[in-house]
Amino acid sequence: MSDSLFEELKRRKVIRIAMSYVVVAWVLIQVGDVVIEPLGIPPWFQTALIIALVALFPVAIIVAWLYELTSKGIVRDPADVRVDATATAPKAGTEDDPNRIAVLPLVDLSQDESGETQIFCDGISEEIINTIAVHKELTVIARTSSFRFRGSEIDLAAIRSDLDITHLVTGSVRRSGDHYRIAVQLIDAGDNSQLWTESIQKTFDQPFEIQTQLAHLVDAALVQHLDLKALHESRTWTLSPEAQEQYLIAKDAFWRADFPTVLEHANKSNQIDSHNPLVPTLIAQVYLVWPRYGFTATRDELRLASRNVATALKIDRDYPGANAVRGMLSLFLERDFKTAFEVVTKAAITNPGVAEWVPQLLVYADRYEEAVELHRRIAQRDPLNPFNLLIWANRLNWLGRKEIALNVSERAKYIDPEHLILKNNTFRWALRDGDVDKARSLMSDWGMDPDAPETEPNVPWVPRSISLWLGSRLFGETGDTDRAYAQAKEIEKQPGFTPTTVAEAYINAGAIDDAYRIWDMGINQYDLGAYDLAQPPDMREPDNPLWQEFRKDKRYDVCLERLGLDEDSLRGIDWNMSLQVLQH
Repeated sequence: MSDSLFEELKRRKVIRIAMSYVVVAWVLIQVGDVVIEPLGIPPWFQTALIIALVALFPVAIIVAWLYELTSKGIVRDPADVRVDATATAPKAGTEDDPNRIAVLPLVDLSQDESGETQIFCDGISEEIINTIAVHKELTVIARTSSFRFRGSEIDLAAIRSDLDITHLVTGSVRRSGDHYRIAVQLIDAGDNSQLWTESIQKTFDQPFEIQTQLAHLVDAALVQHLDLKALHESRTWTLSPEAQEQYLIAKDAFWRADFPTVLEHANKSNQIDSHNPLVPTLIAQVYLVWPRYGFTATRDELRLASRNVATALKIDRDYPGANAVRGMLSLFLERDFKTAFEVVTKAAITNPGVAEWVPQLLVYADRYEEAVELHRRIAQRDPLNPFNLLIWANRLNWLGRKEIALNVSERAKYIDPEHLILKNNTFRWALRDGDVDKARSLMSDWGMDPDAPETEPNVPWVPRSISLWLGSRLFGETGDTDRAYAQAKEIEKQPGFTPTTVAEAYINAGAIDDAYRIWDMGINQYDLGAYDLAQPPDMREPDNPLWQEFRKDKRYDVCLERLGLDEDSLRGIDWNMSLQVLQH
């Protein structure tokens, strides 16, 4: 209890403000003692000053607890947003979250080697998720997490533990020629009892109608057994079976960060059936996500994303996924943060499945606490999504909550031990802790030579630019800025480099002019990574003097303005919308 109270006092800066108050009060008393007599001020003034300073001390402490002084002025520290990130996800079945349900991919009992039946199974589960997600009183575990159990034996205890669910939808498909027997069950995860089951037999001539029928059967069962409000599906568009097959392949590739495969199969799906918003939205998402994995997305790619979003919204103007992407594009293409925040948060309030875009906007606006809390909420709905966990861990680490960050990172490592962001975080944290030996060891483990990072790595997943970037960071941390600079120059020569990567390498070498030259190039090219360099000075690499020098340069504020992230651009924004996202 005492430890948690102390941590909360530190987080709200109460201790820092109390110490500052004492110092200022002491200075005022000393100054008063010196100047009162020469200025002819009555002696009682000194006594009154001391009494006033003592009386105002608890007021200052209370104000420090309730409010926060930021670059945007004094703001309220809302208790419902700034929840300590150590808090665990609410246990399944609590009053706040009574119904948490996961829909597993149906199991192909026919073991069809062509894979066609498994795609059909995935399509049924996908349709069920999309149908039941409209219930506000129901938390539906995201596909990213539930589909990790595809093809496995149902270990209900493990699934309940990993996903923290109250109920489970599962089933199977048997195929004989063109005939299918499909069985679906609703299970109470608390006592492993079967609440409802249904089976149907169909031919494969109308697979989409089969999926829709089963989704509505499951929805009706949930309304009956979980006392939900009956809702009707208002969607007017469909996806043909052949196009859906290509779409599901593309979506699986998306979560593996295999973006070339995503585009290949998404475009095939679009050629077969272009009358749905799912496929063009997925294509647009690729260009917003892949800079995180070292790919370059310039203005041309963003314009292509914008055209795909326009296509999606023409089909369904209320589709949340397309609206969320549209909001992000309004920032990246038009430098309009206000519109971006309003559009993205509105989409996330309508459908929590697109809430993962909101933390990034909050970070750009220096609202780290809301961003961290939203990552925690997203992890409740999507507990096996390593990308969200790793970004959450990184931001926790920036806030100085290293132990919590390590715990979150371990969860991500359990899910995907080879994730590129996991490796990047581990290396960064080692250098931030001053553990150069560990950083060198990590590079060796990943097939790189820490003494000669310019050589080609002997591990397929590591591009040479990553090895060079890690080398620049390693040399910069150890004070060998000449070698760090040489690494940065090599990265700049690499084909398809991201300007942000090169700029960071130059910062590691202390080459501020070169860093701003590259950052300027990234802004001109509409490179999404240019926004990563705009993160608040006290959050990104706070202990690194090279980064501090970069932030203090007068060109920093100029770049913020060009990116639409200056104080004028952020003024007048309704930040309460982020509270509404958290509540949903």
